[in-house]
Amino acid sequence: MANVETNSITRNILYQIPTPPEFSRNNNVQEQLPQTNKASQKKAEAVLPARLDFVHVFEPWAFRENERPKYSVTLIISKNDTDTIRKVHNALAQAYENGKSTLQNAEMKDIRSPLRDGDAERPNNPVYRNCWFINATNNGIFSVPQVCDRDKNFITDRKQLYSGVWGRVHVSFKAYSSGDSPSQKGIGCYFNAIQKTKDDARIVATNPFAVFN
Repeated sequence: MANVETNSITRNILYQIPTPPEFSRNNNVQEQLPQTNKASQKKAEAVLPARLDFVHVFEPWAFRENERPKYSVTLIISKNDTDTIRKVHNALAQAYENGKSTLQNAEMKDIRSPLRDGDAERPNNPVYRNCWFINATNNGIFSVPQVCDRDKNFITDRKQLYSGVWGRVHVSFKAYSSGDSPSQKGIGCYFNAIQKTKDDARIVATNPFAVFN
């Protein structure tokens, strides 16, 4: 009977992919800063289908030694996927509206955007060809990212989630400012949960056969 009750609780928590806040065990997605003090403002969030790269979702990771480790993942989105890109633009527009005071009325075109051009920034990587990409983080202070499979069961086997896998990611966007210059202002992307949808070839950082040239 205990297992039945536990499974029922798990379903109530995880089996709500279309409604992102239900991903959190404690119903608290506030640590990723999607929330606002103004109840009248809409949340700048979305569930985005994407191929995943630089997957660090089971343990926090730091790119540099002096950085605070964070959970992180890169979302790769085809430029042909206009529906998903539209979701991103709508969420970014909402984050901009919500964060005008933080941005000190800097123009949207002048601030840093989390939506980046794979053709321009990673031209030598075929995985990013004709794609946009977004780097999303989770600071893990209040809760850690949650991961489930297509049937919305928890994934605990770390081998199941790797660079190259496809999934749906619940992300939130929020404005930030680290200085007075527009180049020091922007919109950050934060993720709370991932649903793995299918496997694919692993993405490797370098060509292992380059040494034979």
